Amino acid sequence: FFSSPSEVTEDDGNDDCGGRLAVLVHNAGQYVGITSENSDGLEAGKTLSFGDGSLVDEEGRTNFDTMHYYQRMYGEAFVDLCERSLLRMGNSQNGGGGSIVGISSPGVCAHYYGPDWSYSMPGAGKSLMEYSMRIYAAKVADRGINVNIIIPGVTKTKAWSRLAKKRGLDDERQMMEALVE
Repeated sequence: FFSSPSEVTEDDGNDDCGGRLAVLVHNAGQYVGITSENSDGLEAGKTLSFGDGSLVDEEGRTNFDTMHYYQRMYGEAFVDLCERSLLRMGNSQNGGGGSIVGISSPGVCAHYYGPDWSYSMPGAGKSLMEYSMRIYAAKVADRGINVNIIIPGVTKTKAWSRLAKKRGLDDERQMMEALVE
């Protein structure tokens, strides 16, 4: 378990793998105003979306702060973790290889879910992660490194319950139906 990307490349010599990393799981999850009250100074509870004018402030300037927050967390942090982890994974020819797993969300890039306007900002960040995963998968396969995205769907958690409540839904079934519509 690494609490920060910089820890991925630290080698204190106290492991049984010779400093080799076998698995990286990126499981960041944050939905400002749903899973937290406030993050990085962002206004909780205000849903921002593309195409409805909510990104434009009173002076007519587009405010990218929330979008950049999610892109840093899901996209940039993921790429940072992957790049640092790949240094420690080696390749299958020298006993290395490994797995990189990213956890995403329904309605981001998966073709069987329609776009969810209320998830525009987190979804934009997750789509950066998902697209990057496709590139990593192609580039590191010959090193014996598997790269996959998992989209677990609706799983009853406190965060999903808060999201369902905010959307006026009572249970996971209703939530899943709303995502697929």
